[in-house]
Amino acid sequence: MRSLHFFISIVIFLLIIIGCGPSNTVEVDSFSPTGEVQNLTNFTIEFSEDLAPADVQNKWLDEEFVTFNPKIPGKFKWSSPSTLVFSPDSPLEPMQRYSASINKNVLFKTNFSPDFDEYSFHTPFFDVTKVDFFWTNIPYQNYKLSVQANIYFNYPVDPKSLKDFLEIKRAGADVTDFQIVSQQTADVIAINFGEVQQTDKEQLFSVKVKENFVSSLGKDGLKESRTFEAKLPPITQLAITNVTAGFNGASGWIEVATTQTVDEKRLKDFITTNPEKKLNFSVSGNVLRIETDLGNVQTVELKIKKGLPGLYGGILQDDYEQEVSMVNVEPSINFADKKGKYLMLGGEENLKVNAVNINEVEVEVSQVYKNNILHFLNQYGYYYYYDEYNYGYNPDYYVGDLGKSLYEEKIKLQQGQNWLKSFTVNLDKALGQKYKGIFTVSVRSEEERWRSDSKVVAISDLGIISKVAEDQIYVFVNSIGSAEPVSGAEVSIISSNNQTLLTANTDGGGVAVFKDVKKNIEGFSPRLIVVEKDEDFNYIDLRETLVETSRFDVGGLTQYAADFNVFLYGPRNIYRPGEEINLSAIVRNDKIQIVKDVPLIAKIITPTGKVFEEFKKDLNAQGSFELAFKLPEYSQTGSYSVDVYTGDKRLIGSYKFSVEEFVPDKIRVNVSSDKQKSKPGDKVKIDVAAEFLFGAPAADMKYEADIQLNHKSFYSKNYPGYTFSNSSITNTEIQNTFLEGQLDPEGKTKIEFNIPDGIQSKGIVTGTAYVSVFDLTGRTVTRSASFDVFPKDYFIGIKSTDYYYGVNQNINFNLVAVNKDDKQIKDFSATAKLVRYEWQTVLKKDYSNRYYYASEEKEFTEWEKDITITGPTKFNVIVSKSGKYELRILKKGDSNYEKTIFYAYSWGTSTAGSFEVDREGRVEIVYDKEQYEPGERAKVLFTCPFSGKLLVTLERGNVYEYQYLDVNERSAELELSLNNDYMPNVYVTATLFKKHSKDDTAPFLVGHGFASMKVVKNNNKLPVTISAPQKIKPNTTQNITIKTESQKDIYVTVAAVDEGILQITNYETPNPFEFMYAKRPLMVESYDLYKLLLPEIVKINSSPGGGEMEKQLQKRTNPISVKRFKLLSYWSGIKKTNSDGTVTVSLNIPQFNGEVRLMAVAYTDSKFGSAENKIKVADDLILEPQVPRFLAVNDSLVTPVSLINTTDKAANVEVSINVEGPLKITSSTKKNNSA
Repeated sequence: MRSLHFFISIVIFLLIIIGCGPSNTVEVDSFSPTGEVQNLTNFTIEFSEDLAPADVQNKWLDEEFVTFNPKIPGKFKWSSPSTLVFSPDSPLEPMQRYSASINKNVLFKTNFSPDFDEYSFHTPFFDVTKVDFFWTNIPYQNYKLSVQANIYFNYPVDPKSLKDFLEIKRAGADVTDFQIVSQQTADVIAINFGEVQQTDKEQLFSVKVKENFVSSLGKDGLKESRTFEAKLPPITQLAITNVTAGFNGASGWIEVATTQTVDEKRLKDFITTNPEKKLNFSVSGNVLRIETDLGNVQTVELKIKKGLPGLYGGILQDDYEQEVSMVNVEPSINFADKKGKYLMLGGEENLKVNAVNINEVEVEVSQVYKNNILHFLNQYGYYYYYDEYNYGYNPDYYVGDLGKSLYEEKIKLQQGQNWLKSFTVNLDKALGQKYKGIFTVSVRSEEERWRSDSKVVAISDLGIISKVAEDQIYVFVNSIGSAEPVSGAEVSIISSNNQTLLTANTDGGGVAVFKDVKKNIEGFSPRLIVVEKDEDFNYIDLRETLVETSRFDVGGLTQYAADFNVFLYGPRNIYRPGEEINLSAIVRNDKIQIVKDVPLIAKIITPTGKVFEEFKKDLNAQGSFELAFKLPEYSQTGSYSVDVYTGDKRLIGSYKFSVEEFVPDKIRVNVSSDKQKSKPGDKVKIDVAAEFLFGAPAADMKYEADIQLNHKSFYSKNYPGYTFSNSSITNTEIQNTFLEGQLDPEGKTKIEFNIPDGIQSKGIVTGTAYVSVFDLTGRTVTRSASFDVFPKDYFIGIKSTDYYYGVNQNINFNLVAVNKDDKQIKDFSATAKLVRYEWQTVLKKDYSNRYYYASEEKEFTEWEKDITITGPTKFNVIVSKSGKYELRILKKGDSNYEKTIFYAYSWGTSTAGSFEVDREGRVEIVYDKEQYEPGERAKVLFTCPFSGKLLVTLERGNVYEYQYLDVNERSAELELSLNNDYMPNVYVTATLFKKHSKDDTAPFLVGHGFASMKVVKNNNKLPVTISAPQKIKPNTTQNITIKTESQKDIYVTVAAVDEGILQITNYETPNPFEFMYAKRPLMVESYDLYKLLLPEIVKINSSPGGGEMEKQLQKRTNPISVKRFKLLSYWSGIKKTNSDGTVTVSLNIPQFNGEVRLMAVAYTDSKFGSAENKIKVADDLILEPQVPRFLAVNDSLVTPVSLINTTDKAANVEVSINVEGPLKITSSTKKNNSA
């Protein structure tokens, strides 16, 4: 028994020992951060036990120790045996909830059991962070004061979507006339409250952003409304609302927010700092900025004296003192050139990188194999940059199975706190790989991996230019280093689904041509052009290398098919249901030659897009056809079209017409202004005269007038080539004026309009009075008259010969001052000011109030001096530094100025900020004539931004010819022989490039120019005349004679239509000559890589190897049937001239009073002509009863009847009235009257 007790005691003792021994479970002591986290952050996990062996500590690992949902790409590092750090490779998603689960990989080979929780965190949800209120002007109305609120969001928003979610109050009352000033998506949106009445007391304003408002990034909106209030002091008081500060490279800055804009010129008298420094001031809106060299100073005492004036009369009431702490800059690392993608093979092969507050950089270089390039580009096509509001971050490219990682290196940076450090990454070590391809280069902070940037780079000496037309592709290959053609290079066209479509070798001139492209690549779309020569390889992506042409005049008449020109026309373009439609078509090819033996199909398309009817048509001997079809009585009203197709279903032309229940206009309205030139404060009289189309005055009719004032540039006929409207003035926004009244018995009136005072304009203001006169049935006819308003009595013109100049040389400008009559002003006293712009690295704040470096254009005054302008005056400028300049000329004592921008550059005079990143210049193309005929020779002058090699092509729809020119002294000349193929116009295009080197004499790597040349045979315009009487009576037959060239079988069509019908749609007489010889669009797309060339960077630091409103007026028609109004509309069909070139048609005029327009179209081969004439048709006595279109049961009415005598003799008239159906006459049925 004793031994049993002894055994039990031992067991209990052992259990106690085990229970008191060390635990076998590992827990998490801390996981941080959790809850709301910033988009850029590391995560640190502290474990209760040591887990990581020594050989895995203090190195970045790809092994996944924590599973994040959604997945977060990144790497892990054990900074100690029990501390795990996770660093994301890229920023966290905005407004995103995450969870984190620690997996068993953290245990390694230990015997611990995990006891881990799941952790959650989220990036900031969408919110409004603050609102700043301050006094300002109403946009475009500088003479009116308002309040502006800058609303700060933590993510970018679309200003267009904000208005419906805003509620603005002043002293508790709703403000409804506010304007959203901001136009672009941003995280700060400016709101103007409209005109605010001034008081001597402070005013309470509030801004409410309602719940559910969503950021432009999408996801969840505001959870609840956010309201911000502020009491603004009266306009007579200036208050300081906020002060921030920071470093800007080696210097510092302080920004002070105020309740109204301050006077920049007075700041130096009121602001000082301790320690005392030389201060530079600038003002933007309600923020004044102070910049100075602070050295290593961490705090500054800012002093602002009372009396500091605001621009709107406010005065700072008391001295302001505050100790300002200088903030630290957010660490960052970025490639200096964000856009460039091509490095020259055999050059420096360096990439420049900028870093701030980063001690060690990890560099990784990878290769994407050439057959995987398209997959790679598609995979990373979603990167967008939100540089405007600094939300977006740098891309992070992952090659994976599309290539391989070549090497990784580390760079230690020696830099001061908050200093911007530049260094280079050399890629020589990446060359010489077994397989061809492109490279990705990534740079990231060793400690915080999300602080990174990545870049795609091709390293090659093969420069690629391409011209892509509908059925041609030209590829020009030149050496990037020498600018010489590369022969024998293999060129491949790769489709959007990565198939090789076409292959060819460049000829001795470095050109590969692909023809019959449509047939050879049917069903595929080109995406890449790949060029290989020996071991060299390069490519261009057609989605990112397109030469943008919106700044050039390359548009023209829309062509449905490049090889067809189809002129469709008819007697009018508006019909009623049940009418017959008449049309004719003239078909020519792209050389304006007759098209024969091509079967065509004409489809009538209804307003709903359905095919109403389809006709097969054959072309006649002159390549034309005519078409007639009848609309059913029940036809749907709306816009119809006649679409013409070839037999292989290609659309080659379209004609639109309307079907409406309309009544022809009966009156004509003429509107004119008594002054063509006026000034603010003047009174302008608008003369209105209305008459019936048959000639009688439209007596006592009502009218409405809408008077609009719009800005336009001032141009001088006496001084062509001078620019007069490139002004610093902000155009005043002017509201429309609406007036109404009644015409006098002669159908006339004078409308008086007072032009507002205080209008400002960059040029002049054009006033347009739109006058609508109501006829006897209440329908309107609208016409307009214009007049010019001159807000100032002088205009300064600047004429320059070029955009690009050298330094230390005479830059010649011509100046002139003219009055509103375009007459020169003698002895005009002016001030000239030269401003230089530099791109400087400045410190900015992002949506999370973090500071970062960015590039910003700043201006520096070079000099200012008084001058006198007498007639055209030469003015010379000499600059000693490369850069962008602005010459400003202003009237002495005035603040507004005329300006012109130019560039100057030369070796050794450029600074780091002399030029913006954009490397594309403009080639100006000038012809010696405005118009040419085939067979002539044209002289072409090219003015270029730099000297080099110029590829000149002649294009339109395809490439006709090409040649290279050597450009010396930045200009070149060329003579071209013109042929019939170039009619009606051809485009001369220019691509300028040069040897790529470290030479920085020009900031541009490429120049582009496009200019249309008009080529027309003048004798292709047929003379056409119409012989007809000027005035006839109804119910007669008239012979109308059409005369053209004395030639038989010229095809002619004749139409006679009531002017009241044509006036409804402002129908113009068909003009086939204008159509066939109208300017055609370019229809060739240009591509090249030169704008994306990376500059040659010398190694910086050691780095690892490697208006016409009148035409827009729309008339509305009545849907009630109007068959009682018979239409006058005649169509002759196609006729042929006799041997003397005449055609005679017989025209039956029915019972009709009005004006008939005669329209004739003539054509033969490549010759075309047209003409119009008008005939007045009127009875001696005309009755115009005012009868409504419909009546309701038990209605009664009084019907006025107008009697119009068109003769010069008085007459006594008996008027009788009859009714049918359930109508009853309640007055006498006859009346006598004189007319």
